[in-house]
Amino acid sequence: MTDLRTGDRIYLRGLTVDCIIGFIDWERRVKQTVVIDLEMSIDCRHAALRDDVAATLNYKTVAKRLIAFVQESQFHLVETLVERIAALILEEFGVAWVRVSLSKPGAIRGSPSNARGPTSWCPTGRPEVTSPHAAGLRRRRQQCRAP
Repeated sequence: MTDLRTGDRIYLRGLTVDCIIGFIDWERRVKQTVVIDLEMSIDCRHAALRDDVAATLNYKTVAKRLIAFVQESQFHLVETLVERIAALILEEFGVAWVRVSLSKPGAIRGSPSNARGPTSWCPTGRPEVTSPHAAGLRRRRQQCRAP
């Protein structure tokens, strides 16, 4: 496992996607904007030596997959969406860990539009988010130490 305090990272910040998210009646009918930030672990040494995108994590591919997934999602809770994004990145792109931060601008009256929402570290054990999918993530997390 890659040490969470060292190693190379690829960041995707400010990925804006419209989706159905929320549990209030109007939220089930109207798409809302979410803003996603990702931090993913990756060993960039091999790719840097070869100067070849095929030898690294192609962040354009990650972004396209994530946009497609989120646009089609219809979760009630932001926490569930965060966990599913983390699971998708871990399973489909083979990174050792991912940090997902998601905001839903305007979700709370009086809160600035850039207020941050839930954050999920994977595969560490913090924070614990309860969702139908969380049990599988918890099993993977038990094998790793928290930072």
